[in-house]
Parts: sequence; structure tokens; C-alpha cells
Amino acid sequence: MKTLGGKTPANNSDSLVDNSSDNGAACGNNNGFFTANEKIDFSNVKVEPLFEEEVDFDTFSKSDFRAVKVKECVAVPKSKKLLQFTLDDGTGTDRTILSGIHAYYEPEAMIKVRVGYGNPTDVLPKLAESYQEAKMALEVGRLFYVEKEIMAYDRLGIGRLIYQLPMSLCEMFIREVFGDEVPQILDDEEAMSTISKFFENNLNISETARQLYVHRNTLVYRLERIEKAIGLDIRTFDDAMIFKIATMVLAHIKDSRQGR
Repeated sequence: MKTLGGKTPANNSDSLVDNSSDNGAACGNNNGFFTANEKIDFSNVKVEPLFEEEVDFDTFSKSDFRAVKVKECVAVPKSKKLLQFTLDDGTGTDRTILSGIHAYYEPEAMIKVRVGYGNPTDVLPKLAESYQEAKMALEVGRLFYVEKEIMAYDRLGIGRLIYQLPMSLCEMFIREVFGDEVPQILDDEEAMSTISKFFENNLNISETARQLYVHRNTLVYRLERIEKAIGLDIRTFDDAMIFKIATMVLAHIKDSRQGR
């Protein structure tokens, strides 16, 4: 057997270099470790589960999946495949990872990504059910909670209920609230931003006026104008709740009519 020192004992029949005339000379400077036609036997090589076509569920259930926020995504210089992600996983320390998906996604598209996840399960038959829950979480988030980037199926609130209402019931509700015509003020950017901020501050006029940088009386005037337009006094809890639900139902109707 050839030693690492580079010298081979004379007449050593165990040498890895075949110098017989049938096979010809060894190719190049191989240092005696392989022959020109040498074949490597991979039949006993153990493939890691990550690269197997099928992964057993016990191995899959040990995987660590986390919902994270993408803080930054940039292309890796001199690479056509790699993107570098800076992630916030809630631990307080940013994580940096590389992913070979640049052929399919541009960095800009990865910053604003919405994630939905279903209820966790350790039973294989329920995996498909959890997947459907995650899909619903994404759809409900897209419709009703645009500002949220991570949606959990068990935290969808009233959005889940409205999303599953039949169109006939949705249209009936809108007619009860607004009559035959939807108020045009719902397309007024200033009015809707005022309402949104008013709701964020739990119907507190003074705090809303402060955050909007307007006088309290100016805000009161806006709310009175909105009341005349929609027929609801959103300064009261009941009317505010009806209006909030109505705007969500309208979003659901519009989305359905667009065929999504």
C-alpha cells in the first residue's frame, strides 16, 4: 500500500496505480491514488434526509420552522443565484441567511412578504388541513389586515367570519346599512384616513386630533360631515362597529366580483 510519504515499496501488489499495458498509463500526475478508468462505488453512500426525494414524517416533524420578518434582502455580488436575507425572528438578534432563489425572485419582492400559517400538527393526515388554514390566513390578511405581515389562522378575528359569508348575505347587509347606494365618501382619502385614526385611538377625539395635527373642533366637524354622508355616528360604539364591519364586507364583495 502506498504511504502518505510518497514512496511505494517495490513489487507492492496493493498499489492503487495500475501500470499494466492493458489499461495504459495513469492519467496525469495522480500521485498514485487513482487510475484513468477508475470508477467510484456510491452504492453504500448514505444520503442525508434533506436531499432525499421523500422525507419520513418523523424527520420532517423535527424541522425548525419559524415565522420571521424580512428586514433586508440584497443580491450577493458576483452570484446569479444567491440572495442575502437579514431576518428578525423575535429573539432580539438579527439572523443572516443565504438562499439560492435569485433566479425566481428579485430582492425588492422579498421585503414585503406576507406569511400565513395554520395550526401546528404532529399527525400526517392533518398536514393538508394545516396547509389550507395557512392559505385562508393569507387570504383574510390580504383582504382585511393589509398592515399585518404575519397572519395566524387562530388569530383572524372577525375577518374569518366575514370571509366565509355568502355573497347574498353580504349584499343584504350592505343594503341594510347604506341603502341602495354605497356612500361616495368611502372613496375620500382624507375621510377614510380620519376614520382609521379615530378607530385606532378607540374613538378618542382629543388623541386623534393630536395625532392628525388638527384642532379638536376641526376633527369634530369632519366626523359630523362623515355622519351626514353615511348615516352613522361613528362617535358611538354601536355605529362605529357597524361601520367597521360594513367596510370589511364591502372589501369582501369587491374582491369576490374581481374573481379572486
